[in-house]
Amino acid sequence: MQKSYYAFFAEPAKQAKYKAEIEAKLDHVDEIRDRFIEHQIVGVEAIYNQFDLEYTKLKSAFRFNQNFESEHIETVNDLIEKAQFTNLIVKQTVVNEIRHFNAIIEYVSWMIIAGVITGIMGILFIIRIDVLRPIREFTADLKKKTDSNALEYTDIKISGLNALSELAEHYNNYTHKISVINDLNDRIYAQNGFDEVLQYVFYACKPFIPYNRIGIAIISDDGKKIIATRAKADHPILLGRNYQEYLSQSSLSDVIRNNEYRILNDLSEYLQNKPHSESTRLILAEGLRSSITIPLSVENKVVGVIFFSSVEKNAYNISHIHFLSNIANALAISFEKSFVYDELILASVKGFAGIVESKDHATGNHIERMSQYARYICEILYEDKYFIQEIDENFIELIYKFSPLHDIGKVGIVDSVLNKPSKLTEQEFEIMKAHTSIGYNILRDMSASKFFNRTAFFKIAMDITCYHHEKFDGTGYPEGLIGKHIPLAARIVALADVFDALTSERPYKSAFSYEEALTIIEEGKGKHFDPDIVNCLLHHESGFKNLYRKMKYDL
Repeated sequence: MQKSYYAFFAEPAKQAKYKAEIEAKLDHVDEIRDRFIEHQIVGVEAIYNQFDLEYTKLKSAFRFNQNFESEHIETVNDLIEKAQFTNLIVKQTVVNEIRHFNAIIEYVSWMIIAGVITGIMGILFIIRIDVLRPIREFTADLKKKTDSNALEYTDIKISGLNALSELAEHYNNYTHKISVINDLNDRIYAQNGFDEVLQYVFYACKPFIPYNRIGIAIISDDGKKIIATRAKADHPILLGRNYQEYLSQSSLSDVIRNNEYRILNDLSEYLQNKPHSESTRLILAEGLRSSITIPLSVENKVVGVIFFSSVEKNAYNISHIHFLSNIANALAISFEKSFVYDELILASVKGFAGIVESKDHATGNHIERMSQYARYICEILYEDKYFIQEIDENFIELIYKFSPLHDIGKVGIVDSVLNKPSKLTEQEFEIMKAHTSIGYNILRDMSASKFFNRTAFFKIAMDITCYHHEKFDGTGYPEGLIGKHIPLAARIVALADVFDALTSERPYKSAFSYEEALTIIEEGKGKHFDPDIVNCLLHHESGFKNLYRKMKYDL
């Protein structure tokens, strides 16, 4: 190094000039070194680059081949040593910075690794909670259901909101549908009446199908008409029982002929296209806006149709068809069985009632007249919305069917009492009162056959037979029931029975006029008769009078 700078310091003039420059450069180098020592690694790269530039300039300053004095060598050596020391500090600082940076990277890497491990553990925990545990729950519940061999519906519950809980929801919905169909078939095979089966369908199918009304219409015996026979709704029904249309004039002819379903998702638009459809007009008046129609088939023969109707537009689509077809098939079988059994039983019992009437020489056509009166009273009560929890179209029909059976128990009363032309003695009256319990027992035994159970079907008939001589104030027989404790059917038939008895001639009395009989009925309000029924009858007195005249002259 000393040899390299010998020429530079040989000439005193140049030596003095560059000595000052060297000293300045050296001071600058010392300043750089001090900055490194003071601030350590702050701005290391920039400072190191600056120092390197200065050091390069310094070396360039000594590249002159000039004479120099030996005393300057110490100065130059000092400069070089200081520069080298500074360079060492810079390098050490850079090394320390790199080590620090590596430490940070290592720390961050470990943090990332720890985060990944934690994330994996979290995922495994979620899998255990939201996947493995629900799968075990699902499997355990499913095994429990299959091991029990039971067909009744029970939910399989899976905790959490995930795909498996959604799967369980769909599975539960599917098994619930199967359970409803199985339960429906059980009711049919148990020979439950059609109205009971329809009642079950109306409430059991609501979770799966949007509807507010179910209606059933059957084809007439001659195949020319379609007749409404049943309706069940959340609201008052306008298109009622016995409404009928000629198939040749009804769009239902296509449904029946082709044995295929029909969806009408906008009944208002349908009526605009078919403005003469009275049935559609009535359905719209009930507040319904869409419907789906399914044929009722027995042994591949269409016997009628079932309507599911909703108050919402666009309520139905193709996905509803399969489930409703199963329901329709079951209802068709139920209707056929129930119709055959019920008509057979009813014909037998009515024949029995005819025998009783023939024994009672004084009654004439009493059972036909009073059944017409009873039906009329039911209809006006329904129209005026009395007893809305009990009276529907089915109730009205059953009242008409069963009111003729009210005195069937008289078959057990001896003729001497039954046909006595004068007033009965107290003892004879006790014998006569027994006809209520005798009639009840006859119907109970007939309805509870071991071959088919029709207890529910005959419930109204048994109420009428047993309680039609009860009085609203509790002075009647056989049990002395008071007010609303007397079955509604019996309260209705009681009024119809008494009115016809008053206006009919008996061996022991003359017939009262219509006006006299109605006055007696009004006087018995709250005593013998239900006040609501009497008030409703008086409100519709003109219609009742027309029916009275018809019965008087037609029979």
